[in-house]
Amino acid sequence: MIKWIISNFTLVIKWVIDNKLSLIALLVSIWTAYKSRTFFKVKWGNNCEITMNNSVVAMKKDGTPEISYTDTFLTYLTVVNPSPNDLAYYDLKVYDADNGNPLEIIYAIYFYLNDDHTYFVHYLNPLNSNLLELPEKNHGVFKANSYTRFNLPIVVTDEYEYKDLKHIKIEFKVAKNSFRKIKIYSKTYDVTGWQRKPYRLGYGQDIKINILTKRIVSLEVKDHIVDNEALFKNLNKIHKVLQEINTQESSRSRL
Repeated sequence: MIKWIISNFTLVIKWVIDNKLSLIALLVSIWTAYKSRTFFKVKWGNNCEITMNNSVVAMKKDGTPEISYTDTFLTYLTVVNPSPNDLAYYDLKVYDADNGNPLEIIYAIYFYLNDDHTYFVHYLNPLNSNLLELPEKNHGVFKANSYTRFNLPIVVTDEYEYKDLKHIKIEFKVAKNSFRKIKIYSKTYDVTGWQRKPYRLGYGQDIKINILTKRIVSLEVKDHIVDNEALFKNLNKIHKVLQEINTQESSRSRL
């Protein structure tokens, strides 16, 4: 018995010696995986609210509005990554939770392709706005020891197609390390009745006027002469908006 133990012990020692490099590599991998554990925290916005029409706006560096959006929901996502390692995320998407129909997120990359100075704001009223921090694209990296916040503007591109939209689901995937499965983080919001929200139109027309006025103020002047074509074009748009407001007010007064 003793001889058997000694014989097998010798074999074990010999195997360890013969495979010491493999064992060291295994131990290093286990230690690296242990150190790479990620205890990052994901927090979603409490609500996903429909914004006032034309209150989410892409602005050029000089303050000139580039495009405004209607039928747009807005929420946010924050991630704290306290680990010493960068953490990749991908497949950030939004869809109708009841039938899987995709919804559109406004990614900053859409505008950076043409102008790297575009920024985004959300008008709370015709005069006050908040700067939005949009994800650049549907994938990226949460840096080590970092705090990340994304505002997520979600656009309904066809109101009729999404007339029955009641629940919006947002999700993204994270690969923590090679020893774990893909982790999916998601949040579902109840947006039932969004089409009938009384503040949906809200300051929409006023914001249009504010944006058009900024365009007029920012018109380039050469030799004390303003671009008359652009000036009258924007003044005509303001006139049309005022007509729309007048029509809406007349309709309300007859109710």
